[in-house]
Amino acid sequence: MEAEAAAIAVINKTVEIAGNLILETGSRFYHLQENISWIERQMRTLQSYLNDAESKRSTSHEAANLIINVRDLAQDVEDILDIYLPEIESHNTKGSFQFFKHASCILCFGVKANSFALEIEKIKRRAAEIEDSRRNIGITADSNAIAGAATDADLWDRRKLFLRAPHESKIVGRQNILQKLKEEILSEDKGNRIISVVGPAGVGKTTVAKRVYQKTKNEFDVSATVYVSQEPRPEELLLDIAKQVELSEDKIKEDLVRNLYLLLQEKRFLIFLDDVWDFKTWDSLSNILLTNPRNGSRIIVTSRYKDVGRYIGGESSLISLDLLGEKEGKELFFDLIMATSKEALVPELRDIGEKIMERCGGLPLAIVLVVGLLRARERSIHAWDQVLESISQGVEKTCLEILALSYQDLPTELKPLFLYFGMFPADHEIFVSDLLSAWVMEKLIKVDGPRMQENIVEANIDKFISRNLIQVSTTRLDGRVRSVRIHDLLHSLCIQLAEDSNFFCTLNKLKTVGTSATVRRITCNSNEHADENFGVPRKIRSLLCFGGSHEVLLNILKRNASDLRFLRNLIIEIEGGKAIHLPIEIANLSGLSYLKLTAYLASGILQA
Repeated sequence: MEAEAAAIAVINKTVEIAGNLILETGSRFYHLQENISWIERQMRTLQSYLNDAESKRSTSHEAANLIINVRDLAQDVEDILDIYLPEIESHNTKGSFQFFKHASCILCFGVKANSFALEIEKIKRRAAEIEDSRRNIGITADSNAIAGAATDADLWDRRKLFLRAPHESKIVGRQNILQKLKEEILSEDKGNRIISVVGPAGVGKTTVAKRVYQKTKNEFDVSATVYVSQEPRPEELLLDIAKQVELSEDKIKEDLVRNLYLLLQEKRFLIFLDDVWDFKTWDSLSNILLTNPRNGSRIIVTSRYKDVGRYIGGESSLISLDLLGEKEGKELFFDLIMATSKEALVPELRDIGEKIMERCGGLPLAIVLVVGLLRARERSIHAWDQVLESISQGVEKTCLEILALSYQDLPTELKPLFLYFGMFPADHEIFVSDLLSAWVMEKLIKVDGPRMQENIVEANIDKFISRNLIQVSTTRLDGRVRSVRIHDLLHSLCIQLAEDSNFFCTLNKLKTVGTSATVRRITCNSNEHADENFGVPRKIRSLLCFGGSHEVLLNILKRNASDLRFLRNLIIEIEGGKAIHLPIEIANLSGLSYLKLTAYLASGILQA
């Protein structure tokens, strides 16, 4: 992921620089333009290999190394651009007449341009080695392979088994939604109707839809339930439906699509499409399923994405599932705990159980999984305490297998933007303005002009909201999103993926692995504490600090400000109105583009 982020940043940066240079007249920038254009082309080429390399990294040491090499190369190119181009462009701004008027300018420009060219030659040799390596291990461009395909297939198999299992799962806090869904299905309206149940992964969409499907399917001539998955094959889905609605083998062999269409025209059907990911899947099925518009058939769709549900059935078709409140979460947790034993819980166990339930964050899937852990252990304070201590690792890991599918489905350019949410503390109110500054300053998005910046950032925020990866926290008076939050489990996913790929590093992680030259972003929250010997990597672009570590970090910045020439984004948030002394040396952060301080400033830079 850091390889993708670095490549994206370099591509956007080179496009911007090349655009400026092309406007120049004369030939003095010709070789510079040529090198910049080569960088852009090469980064796009290397980026095109990353999907295939990611899909093979778990089983191929060579593929994992290739990703690391691409990341390191892209980061080094970014460093070279940040070192040389500002100085070269400073000569550019003087204009041709002023430039040639002074011999010192010509000499200085020549030295810088020559040094830049030498660095690019080194990069070209490394890029050639990467090309040789990827050919040797069979990495191809623009692959649609998805990492962990075998694991995902196993997960989908379990989902299919659950989907058609006869048992009924415990449902709490969804009575109104269950009733509404049932009324929609059994409505006397003779027109065909689609009901789209949407919500985050693990919130219980399938459980709710399946319950109503099972209760109402006998009211229809034929029925079918199909798990769609992230990479469906329409022919297999149609074959699955055909078998369930009892289309004969002869008809299937003769012409599956035509004969299924004719059968559904004559029958009043109920079809349940579980976990639809995109528009294309629906488009491949709709011509067969939307047959007789007046026979009273019903289609239930579940999707993680509101825009998919809206596309399939329209705005009026949407039924949204949110996280459970504290009351409903406790009810589900303790109902499941007591389902296998009528023995009352002692107060101590109930207290531990409530703490465990709180860590599940209102996500039904997490609650069900943790209850499974508790059922496998004796009902003792010691055993439950062990689960409480390990829940952030074991249960989250299992949930993340499902949640990660939402991440894998993101377009390449959105993945580093999503990981940025993990740099803020869990359950933190994340302001769109902070994301705008970070994404723009690090060149993770390409924009032209301040107004365009805001529009593009808001459009990306809307994409994450539509995919249920983040939730709106506050809005502006004009209805635009002001701040967002991310669920704890998705936040954990961000941190896990970011640390695995070196996209960013938490303070605790950095202290265990030592200062790394490849670290570009560091975040620390109120639960982490730095010591005076902590060294900030010199090439970091973003540093975010929330709470307890601010005093030590400010002292570190005071000592090292002149060395942090690449630092672009600095956010320090101190809760509780604490006073801080901001060192005047922060003014020496020459590359700083965005500084946010949320605290009472006792003294320092504001007096300078």
